[in-house]
Amino acid sequence: MFLSTTTNTLDAKGRVSVPALFRARIAKSDLQGVVVWRSFDGAYLEGAMIEHLEQLQDALDQLDYYDEARVALTQAIFADAEPLSFDSGGRVKLADRLIEYAELDGKATFVGLGRTFQIWNPDHHASHLEAARETAMANRHKLASPKRPAP
Repeated sequence: MFLSTTTNTLDAKGRVSVPALFRARIAKSDLQGVVVWRSFDGAYLEGAMIEHLEQLQDALDQLDYYDEARVALTQAIFADAEPLSFDSGGRVKLADRLIEYAELDGKATFVGLGRTFQIWNPDHHASHLEAARETAMANRHKLASPKRPAP
């Protein structure tokens, strides 16, 4: 799982170090890197291992082939996705269009979300985090309690 929140430096060439905890998780993947795409929900990037995109493809395959939403989702996710391999220092190079979209300016905040992660401008993430915590607290009752093993 992708866990924790880490802010790293984005250099002038668009390279950023992926957090060590994320790299450890990715080491078990077929692709020695990550896949990143522009979020539908705001000016940040979403990322995952290639296996997550294969699961998205399976979900999209359940929709009618000519369904307008399926076509749009397929284009918005897969045509926009960038597979990023690690260099020897554990860094990836973000494309300029991704840096511009997420408004990354010298720093990038990696936010673990379990099976996926996000990459934010640190200032934007800080303001988003407070609202997200308020929403989480207001909706915590919707989270089912984990099943406990019988004694």
